[in-house]
Amino acid sequence: MKIGSSETTREALDFHFSEYIKVKPSHIQKIDIPFLEWFIGFVEGDGSFIIGTPTAKKRKTISFCINQKDSKLMYKIKKKLGFGIVTTFVQNNETYHRYAVYDIQSITRLIHLFNGNLLLNKVNTKFQLWLTEYNTLYSANATLSSHTPILHKLCQSTLSLNSAWLSGFTDAEGGFYASLTKQTNLKLQYRLRIKFYITQKYELDVLKNIVKLIHQNSNQSNDANFDSARYISNFKLDFYRLEISTQALLLRTIAYFEKYQLKGKKHIVFNRWKRIYLNKDILKKQASSSEKAFTRFKRLVSSVQNSDN
Repeated sequence: MKIGSSETTREALDFHFSEYIKVKPSHIQKIDIPFLEWFIGFVEGDGSFIIGTPTAKKRKTISFCINQKDSKLMYKIKKKLGFGIVTTFVQNNETYHRYAVYDIQSITRLIHLFNGNLLLNKVNTKFQLWLTEYNTLYSANATLSSHTPILHKLCQSTLSLNSAWLSGFTDAEGGFYASLTKQTNLKLQYRLRIKFYITQKYELDVLKNIVKLIHQNSNQSNDANFDSARYISNFKLDFYRLEISTQALLLRTIAYFEKYQLKGKKHIVFNRWKRIYLNKDILKKQASSSEKAFTRFKRLVSSVQNSDN
């Protein structure tokens, strides 16, 4: 995986979609490049490359799926790609929605979309196994004897704030936090805490690179003592959490998500979180002078803090 600087132009970004464009559904006339970038990031957080276990009555199969509580987002993905199905299931008394791809033609499209464009090492490893199984299954199928194996491509993509990848990855693995903590020495008697976070298993270097990119694009980019590691904690074995709470980096984070918008329910949470942060001084002033205004302020903060984020 490469990391792009803040000077990277859109043309220089190398998510490669030429092979996918050749096999896209014919009814999709216009390719939405930012959506495809977002989708790749989202899949790297929430997608599953499935290799089915064969039985005496059923041969081995491969499929792809994403499970989410957000039904509108699953249908949006289906509509934008032009293929796949959406189903609903209940697990532990919770309703989930699944975007899934089973047919060979659509799986081939996904392979051309992801091949060489995946940034995370762990996802690339799973994808490579899936691709190998695809080639094995369909070269052995007599009805697909003309099938030409698809070679796995090493990652050619660039992590950059000039693409929608981070927006998609955040829709899957990130979030926005706000809280009010009792602190009697302050005028409002509460301390407001705001942060942007991403939680991830493995992939420490990716989290460091995300922080570096946000820093490069902030007004603190000339800080020679900047250390991305101080924004990342290792809270349990192989799990890492990136947290950004400083003003310069939060402002750059907000600017990024205004340009590359989140596509699920998290977009609503972001807008509330952004409103709190950008208007925090006005909101705190109003809240300190009026009980009613303070109640509204607490309600707004709670709507972010308690969201399924």
